[in-house]
Amino acid sequence: MARQDEETTRRGYTSLDDVDAYPKAAYRDRDGRHYEAAGFAMRFDDAETCRKGRSPQERPGPGQALLDVFVCTNSRADGAGVLLLDGEPIAAGDGRYQVPVEPGRHRLEVQGYDASTTEFDAAAGERVCFTTGHSAAVRRQPDYRTELYRVRDSGGFMPMLSAKSANTSGIGCLLAVAGIPLIAAAAIMAGFLAESAAPIVSAIAYAGVAALVTGSTMGIVTTRRFHKRANAMRMTVERTPRPLPGGFAGRAVAFPSPGDARDWDKERRGRGVLLVFDLFLYRLTRRPGKPAEYTGSGEALAFAHADGLRLSIDGDQAPCDWASWFYELEPGRHRFAVEYGDGEARHEFTLQVPEHEDVTVVHVPVQVFRLWNAASRVGESLEPRIAHNPIREARSAIGNLNRPASETDTWIPTRYWPLR
Repeated sequence: MARQDEETTRRGYTSLDDVDAYPKAAYRDRDGRHYEAAGFAMRFDDAETCRKGRSPQERPGPGQALLDVFVCTNSRADGAGVLLLDGEPIAAGDGRYQVPVEPGRHRLEVQGYDASTTEFDAAAGERVCFTTGHSAAVRRQPDYRTELYRVRDSGGFMPMLSAKSANTSGIGCLLAVAGIPLIAAAAIMAGFLAESAAPIVSAIAYAGVAALVTGSTMGIVTTRRFHKRANAMRMTVERTPRPLPGGFAGRAVAFPSPGDARDWDKERRGRGVLLVFDLFLYRLTRRPGKPAEYTGSGEALAFAHADGLRLSIDGDQAPCDWASWFYELEPGRHRFAVEYGDGEARHEFTLQVPEHEDVTVVHVPVQVFRLWNAASRVGESLEPRIAHNPIREARSAIGNLNRPASETDTWIPTRYWPLR
């Protein structure tokens, strides 16, 4: 039933006023098929085969490197994620792809209902491993995100709780849940029973508190170990681009997730702006007079994907793609202009960078629509849109200490189209 809820919408997608405020699900092929573009040699294994350890390791050919990437665009790894290499879609469908590549620098991208981009250098005979299966292991991230991490080997594709850890986490959850009604019952009894019953009430309250604290601790400890194990699988997460001739001269650093940027900033205390470029990719099947569906059949919609981005800061071209980008900026007011595709959408805004060393975090969602009309059997689209939403204000060290708990101080944005 959960799957049906995730992939159902009440919208018909006939106009921009008739769309979901965020993609409800990553597109999934109704027949569970994966697709490969003509002219690309590769080996594919689905997620279940990988989980069972039945996916063999291919070897790089003579004079070639091997890209080993696990595509995962939802929590079940059964979506139709699009794999792009050097800007070209080469496959669609969640699972493991082993792709021979020429030595040198390459651009890698995965798109589901969002997207993640990175670049890598590969030498002849080298195996380069990437995965988007780490979303569940990113701290304080409430929903699934497609984020490309380079990992040491294929053993790091999908960090999972061991059976023992899963049992510990489950028991902890049950204990914490059981403790709440005991505490509530003790509070109610204290108001109605005589003083002679105080020892019994105290015992019930103590048992409830003990269960709540113990259960919560078990869950927190297990989760922290899980995060540490996932972090140990990853290689360097920050990415420094090559300078753009005549473009943005400041420091720019890209991260798979804003959570990675937050951890990086704790050690370096940067001053500038973090732009979280967030693709809202809507891939749906439309039927006249009926709600659209986040499923479909055929390679046309499976391969449908979003184009790239361009950014200028104070009129200078700056590096950007589907990632979280930190730009080191001097104090003062700065102008930003974001373009999607071949000028199909453009959005401008200004931000004030304060004197102190801290980071302003801005969510930059981009809506892109790839629709399949089941009646006329043709691809359709709606006009793409770009917005921005500051979610964290840069402050001094003292200002951060005095920041009211009610104020927004988050690095990871909620995936929802801004209402303003």
